[in-house]
Amino acid sequence: MKVQCHRVKIKEGSLPKIEEWSTKLNQEIDQVKETLTRENVQVESVFLEEASDGYYLIYYMRANDFEKARRIAQQEPLPIDEYHEVVMKEVVIEGKNLRCLLDVSIEP
Repeated sequence: MKVQCHRVKIKEGSLPKIEEWSTKLNQEIDQVKETLTRENVQVESVFLEEASDGYYLIYYMRANDFEKARRIAQQEPLPIDEYHEVVMKEVVIEGKNLRCLLDVSIEP
């Protein structure tokens, strides 16, 4: 199992759009779960960080193959996937991968 974590800076004034995005994804959680299942992603968590220079989204994901997950996501996106892409294109300034120093999981 592989993990990824990304830190994504969002544009100033975009916090209301991010809150709307979060609400919509939580309301459409069945579609979100369907997407993750299709992509074979076991975990996707998104956190909001408030820093001195603005706001950041912190994405944490766990999957077997992230490249395969990206290809699947692009082939037949669900409406919630398309919504997510539109919002992210609107609010993201830049992002970077964070280096994983420790990831521990106890699997049943």
